[in-house]
Amino acid sequence: MKKLISRIMLVALFTIATVTMARASEFYLSVKQDDCRTIDLILPKADQPLKISFTDEEGEILYFDEKSNFSSNIRRYDFNSLPNGDYFFVVESETKIAKVPLTFVEGKTIIAADKEETIYKPYFRVENKVISMNMLSIDETPVEVKVYDSSDILLYDEVLTGNKSLGKRFDFTKASRGDYKIVVKHDGNTFYKIVSL
Repeated sequence: MKKLISRIMLVALFTIATVTMARASEFYLSVKQDDCRTIDLILPKADQPLKISFTDEEGEILYFDEKSNFSSNIRRYDFNSLPNGDYFFVVESETKIAKVPLTFVEGKTIIAADKEETIYKPYFRVENKVISMNMLSIDETPVEVKVYDSSDILLYDEVLTGNKSLGKRFDFTKASRGDYKIVVKHDGNTFYKIVSL
């Protein structure tokens, strides 16, 4: 009988822990049961470079942390000093930005993981003087790519369409020495890459 009660208690405890955990694409957010304004960020890997921020609904950054290597895959954040309201937990990796809305109300925190917004970033690979750019466009919306020289003169302009995964290679082997700026626009977001030759 004691074994049965222990198993029931273990299942109930596991269920409670699962209910309070919201999964985003590359991390989990978990609300501490006895303190609803303490949130754990659980990362699958501690060795990935990340930018972590917590913003209010106007986009003002209330907390920011940038690390290339975390000592642990669990980060704990205490937001007890914040008033009730709507906020966003933002985790940015090399390839995407995940923005999870949450609300502080009296006595509890509501994480809206189903309303997570994911913004994919272009990925650049440099080999000698050839730059490869890859970009995910899950909804197959166009991706605009422009290249400027150090005087902001437009050297290249193209709109990539037709696939969920879009790419472009830039050959700078015959280019003059200097800095070049690659600008990638997708779905209202703009990303920059500076190439120094």
